[in-house]
Amino acid sequence: MKLHLALLFSLCISILGAQVVINELYYDHPGVDTGNEWIELYNAGVHDVNLEGARILKAGSSFVQVFEFPRFILRAGRYLLLAESKVDNAHFYATLAFQNGGGATDGVRFVSADESYKDTVLYDTPNSNELPDDTGNVATSFASRGPAGTSLARIVNGFDTDDCAIDWVVETNPTPANPNPHRIDFALDHAKIWPEADSWLCEVWVKNLSPAPSSCEVKLQFYLDEVNVEDISLGNIPASDSLLLQAWIPIADEEEHQIRILLDHPSDPDQSNNQLYLNVGGSVGESGIVLNEIMYRPAVGEQEWIELWQSGSSGGSYYIQDRSGGSFDFEIPGRRGYFVLCTSAERLQARYPECDANSIIEVKRWTALNNDGDDIYLFDADEELIDSMSYASGATQADQSLERYEREGEVLWRASLDESGATPGRENSKPHQVPDTQKRAVEVFGSPAKVRAGEYISVSFKFNEPQSKVSCKVWSRAGQLVRVLAANSSTEATGELIWDGRDSQGKYVGRGLYFISWHSVSSSGKQHERQFSVAVY
Repeated sequence: MKLHLALLFSLCISILGAQVVINELYYDHPGVDTGNEWIELYNAGVHDVNLEGARILKAGSSFVQVFEFPRFILRAGRYLLLAESKVDNAHFYATLAFQNGGGATDGVRFVSADESYKDTVLYDTPNSNELPDDTGNVATSFASRGPAGTSLARIVNGFDTDDCAIDWVVETNPTPANPNPHRIDFALDHAKIWPEADSWLCEVWVKNLSPAPSSCEVKLQFYLDEVNVEDISLGNIPASDSLLLQAWIPIADEEEHQIRILLDHPSDPDQSNNQLYLNVGGSVGESGIVLNEIMYRPAVGEQEWIELWQSGSSGGSYYIQDRSGGSFDFEIPGRRGYFVLCTSAERLQARYPECDANSIIEVKRWTALNNDGDDIYLFDADEELIDSMSYASGATQADQSLERYEREGEVLWRASLDESGATPGRENSKPHQVPDTQKRAVEVFGSPAKVRAGEYISVSFKFNEPQSKVSCKVWSRAGQLVRVLAANSSTEATGELIWDGRDSQGKYVGRGLYFISWHSVSSSGKQHERQFSVAVY
């Protein structure tokens, strides 16, 4: 901590000594530059400064003067805009004609009236003309050259280490005569949560990964199941330092919950490390990660992909292997949610705009999934089998995924029922629901059913007592037995039987009309018999 404070103190002395610095530079306008260039100065000191006699220089092969200031008092903490003729609301106008970089280092310099200090921004490489930095030595550190229409801006207003690579960033939204966004990279790290008293205490480190201190206000937000439960305002964090913060999370039960920690910092150049997830409660399996959706037969020109669901926040290294032994590995971040494995995130989002970009994981290689059936295995880094699934030829139509679902504790797979044919990065599609207003003891729902698209027919039953013997069968119009759904089986008083449109051999039946027969005997000896006609197409 002392080292960080000493560094911060020395940097503050540097800023106070320099006082007036170049704060933003616009040198490359789209199309014709003439008339559109500008430079912004900032008084980073605590005293007002008379700029009379101060100069602006530009450099290509060497530094030459482009403007000398008349008497003008630049107040502490204020900005000055020197611009060409087409720029609105400048304090002074001049012909600047700054160099655009491109093939060699160029620069712009401010020199104080008494020449006691100067401030230089050098951009692009190589420094073939050996332009000097503020120390007078040949410069070796340079700001990046941005595309036309962008500016060079200090990562923090007035922050100056005399190292252009550290002090400057390319700004896509220039702010002439106004403060620059604080381009400070904050990150969340080492979050944990534990029960304490009648609630839970959440702890997280907030790190400043940048070489500059932050003076802008940032909010640390805590969400319980996507409901905001706590906000903490953060002020200054010294360069390369961190803060440990805690928040109470109001959890009073033993159910599964998700906590999301979000650092609300719009100007952070790297948003990927501004969010963490924690989970409290149960999870799916010991690993908390399962195969959830498979696109093995994409449309022409599209890509295969595999979706995973992680119910916990462990993350880690995994690999996928298919029946032929082909495999690829990948990393899962430590948060709950859906993760879609593919070779091109850009193509996946173009095909499925509703898929959250944060859920997509690009892999460097892929093992092709067979259209005529395959086995898919999910292993962890220790080669332990975590989950697996198999599918047969014709399991779906082209451009339609296979989705995981559970019925009575059994894991099953069916073709997606979503209009788009798949649900990558979001909850799997759901079939029709048996209405609560069922009037008869036995009813059929879902007919007509497009079974090859994943739809199915449900035989729903609601009795006052359990059924000791149930026989339910599917017949063709010619009277041939197609499928047995129940054979003298015992059931609870309520439930449902599912016909997925396949015969006893597992093959889809043809389009047409079919009959479902029901016969049951209750535990008290009451019999119930029904017959239904259903359509498959």
